[in-house]
Order: sequence, then structure tokens, then C-alpha cells
Amino acid sequence: MSPKKKVLICHILAGTLFGYLLLHPLTMAIYSMEVDSGPYETMAVLSKAIYHRILLAFTPQMNMMSSIFTLIGGLGGLGSGLYRNFILRQDNLPRLLDDKEGERKEVLLLIRSDESELLEFKSSLRWDTKKGCTNKELEKVILKTIAGFMNAHGGTLIIGVDDHGAVIGLKQDYQTLKRKNRDGFEQQLIKIISANIGTDFCPHTHVKFHEIDGKDVCQCMIDSVEQPAYVRDGNDFHYFVRTGNATRELNTKEAVDYIFKKQNSSGVCLDPKCGMR
Repeated sequence: MSPKKKVLICHILAGTLFGYLLLHPLTMAIYSMEVDSGPYETMAVLSKAIYHRILLAFTPQMNMMSSIFTLIGGLGGLGSGLYRNFILRQDNLPRLLDDKEGERKEVLLLIRSDESELLEFKSSLRWDTKKGCTNKELEKVILKTIAGFMNAHGGTLIIGVDDHGAVIGLKQDYQTLKRKNRDGFEQQLIKIISANIGTDFCPHTHVKFHEIDGKDVCQCMIDSVEQPAYVRDGNDFHYFVRTGNATRELNTKEAVDYIFKKQNSSGVCLDPKCGMR
């Protein structure tokens, strides 16, 4: 349960208790003071009448009235809880806006940088700007880049920006998806990683979206992984690694040597037989 819901429930419960235990008896006491008091009554008699009225508030014959005051208290608690959540949201808004602005500035700095061993730009996920149509072969290019970062030192892939740092946006990519928005884009990206690299590797790609010049771009922050990340192509598996500002496929010997070297440098055994006796 979210913190906001917990706060709301606590306020409603407090309101209902207030209505039943305090508001109703207090109303009965005030009523007694107005109805039962007379010019010749002593304070002792009046106090006894008030006490009697307060006790009467908790008897079965007053269940209907008690329910009404409980409802009034609950509604008051609901209003109080909503107001508190609103105030907290207003208090947190400047911090959230500052965080978003900080992230946006960080992405702008990356876009203004050159591609490197830790940074790559791609114009789209699956929309071919030259042919003007969907081209799923472009997804394989994205997968190669992601796997290359995973097999090397990690890095950042920004989709929606061309090689020269010009913001293209994701509008055309959105139109190729069932859900034509950020959620649909992220789902498609995670889907192809799961199907072609492996489900275990999906948590190592962290996705964020930013609006730059009125256009969406997708920032993929990719972790370096210990296990080899292969890209499936039919029945074949390919091993890519990021070197310099490019992603290169290694042949079998190069891949074995690279993985062995990475295994030794990390101190982690990548052989499935490790630890088996």
C-alpha cells in the first residue's frame, strides 16, 4: 500500500473515532445544557443530566444518530487526509521539478558530446527515416549496441538523436507501436532485449525519457555484466563488444579470449562447471 493511501486511511479512521467518541457525546451534552437546564436547577442536577445524555449517546437506541456522526467524522477525516496529501505533493513538487531539470541538463550535455566508448546515439528504434517505414532490422542494431555495452564497461544509449547530435525524437517510432507513447516504447525495447539477449539481462537496462525541444528522447543506461551477453539471430548467437566509439562483433576466438580475460580480471568464473564437484 502506498504511503498516501496509508495516510488517507489513518485520517478516515481518526475522523470516525472522533465523530463517534467525541462529536456525538459532545452534541448530546450541549443539547442537555439547552433543554434540561432551568432557572431553578442546581449545577449538580444539570451535571447529572449532562452525564446521562452523554451515556445515552452510546446506547442502542441512538445507533442511527451515532452512525450519522461517525459518517460526518469519517468525511472530515477524508477531507483532512486529502488536504495533507495535497500539501505534501506541493512541498515535493519543487524538488521533483529540480530533479527533472537536473536530469534534462545532464542529457543535453550528453547530446552535445561526441560518441565514445560510453556513449552512443541512435535515431530510432524501428522507424527507417530513409525508407519512411517500419524496419525491424533497426532493432538488431539497438540490440548490438546494448549487448556491446554490457560486455564492455557499460554505457549510455540515447535513442531519438542522430550521429551528429540532432534531436530527431520518437514520434515516428511511437506510431509503429500498439501503445503509441513512452510506455509502449519501453515495453517494446524490453521485449526485444528479453527475446534476443535474455530475460536475465533486462534489469541491466535502465530507461528514462526526456523532452528536448518538444521531442521525446529515450536514455538507456546500460550496466556492465559478468555473464556474456549474446545476441540471438535465428539459431545463431553473436558476441559484440564496445570498443572506442563503435560496437564490434568478435569472432569465436576473439570472443573466447575476451571473455577469458574479463573473467580473470573480475575474479568471477564464467564456466558453468565452476563450483561443481
